[in-house]
Amino acid sequence: MFQIRSYPPSQSSSSSSFATHNTPSPLQQHPRQPRSSSTVIIERRNQRERVRVRAVNEAFARLRQMVPATRSAAKRVSKVKTLKRAAEYIGVLQRRLTVMARGQDKL
Repeated sequence: MFQIRSYPPSQSSSSSSFATHNTPSPLQQHPRQPRSSSTVIIERRNQRERVRVRAVNEAFARLRQMVPATRSAAKRVSKVKTLKRAAEYIGVLQRRLTVMARGQDKL
């Protein structure tokens, strides 16, 4: 049938007395194991990557505000479309400057 185990008072917890193995409950605190140097390196690398991605995303957000074709979009424009539209806008501005420079030369 069932085997009844008695535990010393320090190990008794909310677990049933019918338990057949001694597993800690999820609520018990386990001592934190020291992190290895490789774990620390990975955590630092991940943190640097998060900071880098955040900076890139902020730069794209600023670029979207500067390019008229992406400023008023109801849905956020992708990074690729933002870059394409920014390149097109730069081309438009360059052509305007060229036309304006030719107009200045005629005076």
